Amino acid sequence: MLLSFNYTATAKMYGNFNVEHNYIHGELERPENIILGYGDELDKDYQDILDRNDNELFKNVKSVKYLETRHYQNMLEFLMAAPFQVLIMGHSCGNSDRTLLNTVFEHENCISITPFYHKWDDGTDNYLELV
Repeated sequence: MLLSFNYTATAKMYGNFNVEHNYIHGELERPENIILGYGDELDKDYQDILDRNDNELFKNVKSVKYLETRHYQNMLEFLMAAPFQVLIMGHSCGNSDRTLLNTVFEHENCISITPFYHKWDDGTDNYLELV
């Protein structure tokens, strides 16, 4: 499975892979399914949101929006099916997706995680921004 956090079909331009594309946050061509919003349920501030007991605040929380399509469920089924490797391309692995990435990275079937990073002509890179 290619789990894409990009709303565009960019990954499909790299070749015709025999792999399912899962646009976890939706696709640009289907704006009704696009997920934007807060996603770091591991952050201490998330508890403050819960404590307010205001359902309106959850309108754009990613874990709530994930229930509106099959993308998240399809990802979970893939994770449980067999051992898998994670290859990270073009994702910062930032706090916005921390809860979902934690689900993937810490899954018992995850056998390796390989981040791909950019190296500039002067020898510097963005590796530390990704890990």
